[in-house]
Amino acid sequence: MSESSTFRFNFISKDDDVKSEAKEDEYKARAEEVPYHSSGDYYEFEYLTISGVQLLRGKITSETAASALSDERLTKSDLVAGRYEGGFKLWECAIDLCKFLIESFNLSEDNFQKKSPNGLTGKRVLELGCGHGLPGIVALLAGASIVDFQDYNHEVLKKLTIPNVMHNVRTRSGANPSLANNVADSNPNTHLSNSFHFTPFTSPLVGSGSTHYFSGDWGAVGELLTMRGLGGAYDVILAAETIYNPQTARRFLEIIKQLLQPPRGVAYVAAKKYYFGVGGGTDSFSKMVKEDGLFEISTVAEVKETTGGNVRLILKLTFPDSICPYFL
Repeated sequence: MSESSTFRFNFISKDDDVKSEAKEDEYKARAEEVPYHSSGDYYEFEYLTISGVQLLRGKITSETAASALSDERLTKSDLVAGRYEGGFKLWECAIDLCKFLIESFNLSEDNFQKKSPNGLTGKRVLELGCGHGLPGIVALLAGASIVDFQDYNHEVLKKLTIPNVMHNVRTRSGANPSLANNVADSNPNTHLSNSFHFTPFTSPLVGSGSTHYFSGDWGAVGELLTMRGLGGAYDVILAAETIYNPQTARRFLEIIKQLLQPPRGVAYVAAKKYYFGVGGGTDSFSKMVKEDGLFEISTVAEVKETTGGNVRLILKLTFPDSICPYFL
């Protein structure tokens, strides 16, 4: 996937300019759990190879996205404030986060097949703003016991995230042997290969961790999961391209505070240093986290873009060691 090095979201606006801000009350999508089901569609997929691990990801056109949300504005826009948060698009930082997880936890196709223990084995994981859900899928393949996925739009979960999860697991479980035989790939670089079609899935995951899918605004989803006893329940929280908007970054931080398990829980947030024309980025988010005071924050990975001067970072949020005695 390629993105412009001088990053600008393709917002819809009456002047076709970048929308620089969104009102807080525009982000009020109610929270709900999206059930596993097959829509009966045929899904077109393609391979995406990241650091030797080969993933499948669905191909969704802007026309399909517009039809799914019954909003023609999506044919011209990557984001529509209060309506659509870009979940059908595969963003650069999601790939960065997959690469980081694969390399940091020494994951490989051989590990997945042998179910070799690693730093994600048995963990409870949540991916926020998941879209394609690829970082969460990596955690699931690595042996996480629970991987839950959240996206603003339930249509994204139904038409993209759930099929992506199911097909990536089924490929490795022998449900499609011809594809399973082609999963191993020695090329360390990210690339896409030829596309193909999968028939609709008809059964849930077998032999892997459990998954649940939640749609809605971060504030509402945080309340829903807390009411279900999942407050402070997740060992690992993953997110990519979720802090581009300063107006909603506070909501994002609050849901991490609600759901990350102390004292050893960790959140990995992949994002650009600056989102030109929008106002968010890793600098403003890091400042917010430090001012809030609950988490320590550090940079664990950095990708310098070849032109334009922007940088993509992965931030790590952890609880301070000083709170550990309170959880003995």
